[in-house]
Amino acid sequence: MATIRILELLVARLNYITRSPSTYSHSDKDGFHAHVGHWHLYRAYNGVSIERVTNEGGGTSCPIWHGFITKREAQSKLLNFMAGLDHTPSTS
Repeated sequence: MATIRILELLVARLNYITRSPSTYSHSDKDGFHAHVGHWHLYRAYNGVSIERVTNEGGGTSCPIWHGFITKREAQSKLLNFMAGLDHTPSTS
């Protein structure tokens, strides 16, 4: 059964696999700065979406799927996406 906690752990794993920042943003004397590349879980309309930060202003995109889906669908899509990343040949 997919839960929010399981999805949060999968998203944390996705940030680790892709070497993306683990936190969404920080603030300093210069103001707010979003961490570009950070993946996070977004919840609304009784569904979930996975978004990735695309700029320092906090803009996001949904590169895996668009819109809100059930937690079970999100878990399946995340696992499949991460499995594809594990099988991608290294360019280094």
